[in-house]
Amino acid sequence: MIYKKCFELLNNIHLKTSKEYLYINLILHLQAAKISMLNGKHILFQESMNNSSEWIKKYFDIENLLVANTLTKIQEIQQNTFLTLPDITESLSLLRRYKENTGLE
Repeated sequence: MIYKKCFELLNNIHLKTSKEYLYINLILHLQAAKISMLNGKHILFQESMNNSSEWIKKYFDIENLLVANTLTKIQEIQQNTFLTLPDITESLSLLRRYKENTGLE
């Protein structure tokens, strides 16, 4: 009887840590995507978003409404995120003119 309770306890601990592992790995995939996007690494961004989607499909119940919505949102973000740098030419020339006019070096 004692062995059975110990086994059940260990099994519950294992299940809890397994769930945490799944969520933490998903978070890491999404954070990698975020960092890639901020660094202008479009290919790495796409790969990280793909990894996130695949991870969800592999380890989560995609029939669950929240999981399905999460997958949809990841796909929307992936399709609607363009990694183009803003054009700062005008701001840069205004700053240069300001420096020239004020004598700043």
